[in-house]
Amino acid sequence: MANNIKRLRLGFLFTPREFSRLIGVYPEYLPRLESGERALTDAWIDAVSGALGIAPEAVLDPDADIQKIVSSAPRPDVEAATICPLSARYAILAIAAKTCGLKIAEKITEDDLAESVCSLIAFVQGGARQSSLEKSNPEMSGLEKPAPGVLDEKAVSRLSKGLQITALAILQSCFDDPPPDFQERLDAALQGAVSMIVAFSQIDERARPPEME
Repeated sequence: MANNIKRLRLGFLFTPREFSRLIGVYPEYLPRLESGERALTDAWIDAVSGALGIAPEAVLDPDADIQKIVSSAPRPDVEAATICPLSARYAILAIAAKTCGLKIAEKITEDDLAESVCSLIAFVQGGARQSSLEKSNPEMSGLEKPAPGVLDEKAVSRLSKGLQITALAILQSCFDDPPPDFQERLDAALQGAVSMIVAFSQIDERARPPEME
């Protein structure tokens, strides 16, 4: 599906790594979105438009005036993106493997995994627009939102709740009957997964050597 993601990224002068963090996905997955190989769901359209502060229609409109869109919207601050998408990816996989075994974890497709990461991060960071997690779980809309760009207690609380819902949703698509001690295993795995995401999210990516880009 053709889209304007790459044109918008270049228009706002973001590197692939910066833009990936901004919209809540790991850099290795971004080419699938930019090339149109991955059809854009509402979650992806909301992630891009919400991160850039533009109308959702601008993401797909083949006649969109990118220069006009860029000039009319302030350039978003990448530092406001508090969660490391790559750590969220591996946290979800680790929860799957710990609760249901490696074979179940290996059944999770990269497309499902990337969209789950995107939805989780949108929920944790608590933007102005309702995340897909909140749309499918209205009771989560009542959780207090964190300050922009801050990984505080409110953000960690939303991360723990969002990660639990995300893990449940993605694992339910992989099996018919969960293990008898599934909830106990999930509760035990969540604490470690949350700690990993928080720790990796606090690493300053600007310190990365140029040859690693």
